[in-house]
Amino acid sequence: PLTDPDRFEEVSERMRLSLMIRHPLRRCSYAELANPQGLPVHYFVSHFWGHPFKRTLASLRSFAVQARADMGLMDASRVTFWICLFALNQHHKEDEVGQSPEDGPFNRALEQARCGVVMVVD
Repeated sequence: PLTDPDRFEEVSERMRLSLMIRHPLRRCSYAELANPQGLPVHYFVSHFWGHPFKRTLASLRSFAVQARADMGLMDASRVTFWICLFALNQHHKEDEVGQSPEDGPFNRALEQARCGVVMVVD
């Protein structure tokens, strides 16, 4: 509901305020809603959906703390990760995936990941 203008009001005001998210103008991805101008991708993330998401985020936070110094960043929160759930428009999955893997968003994200790939394993 957060990325759907017709369902945005279903999200609690507290959640909307804590995320500092504006009302979407169209159905979009979370990444488009949070960063309309886009961001450079530092790392493409490969993970297992069966892994608890809180632990995936904790792993990425820990990785960012270590990687930020090598990247010349002052703050680990500036390290950007490409995660399909947030980057792809879940309202138009068919359109997002493309006709072949070569044309798909995963391939583009891998090409654009400036620092490489992070694989989260248990």
